[in-house]
Amino acid sequence: MSECDRALLARAQRFIRDVYVYTSGLLTELPEGEVAVREVAEGVLRLLENPRGVYLAYYPATPVFFIGFALSYTFILRPRGARRARRGRVVFIVLFEPCRQLSDAELRYVLVHELVHASAYEEEVSADLLAEVLVVRFPEYFAPPDKSRLRAVRQVDMLRLERLVEERPLHLARRFLRCSAALRPVRA
Repeated sequence: MSECDRALLARAQRFIRDVYVYTSGLLTELPEGEVAVREVAEGVLRLLENPRGVYLAYYPATPVFFIGFALSYTFILRPRGARRARRGRVVFIVLFEPCRQLSDAELRYVLVHELVHASAYEEEVSADLLAEVLVVRFPEYFAPPDKSRLRAVRQVDMLRLERLVEERPLHLARRFLRCSAALRPVRA
């Protein structure tokens, strides 16, 4: 990996505070019956208050698969024998090349989506749920990415990347560490 977009990582790092502020604001306005959204939002806030072992990383290519391409990916490296334990794990929120082209609102959306995954929700439904609720409540600050206008210049096979995650996680983690920034705790 020869290219590192430190400007994108710095921009994303700035938006982490926005995600915290708007997610906190959302929690104060949620009706009591919105248990699923509340649970996911609280998980993201806990992660942002104590993000030990969580990194934003950049990868200078675009993973493609049969239905499109990926903008981002959350890669969780767990020590052997600690499949469920949060202690000792390392999390990379990887931003791929097309993220350079995202508007501020779109990048915030992508970050929320991946922070939900990083806070232990692997399924897409939870990640999409919080991101979409933030879009509805704060449309000037969050917007779903318009992939139709994005260009994917350097492409890699998503299946190949997922195979690396499974077969050579330490090798991949070292590559991500070359172009990453540790998340800093956010305080209210």
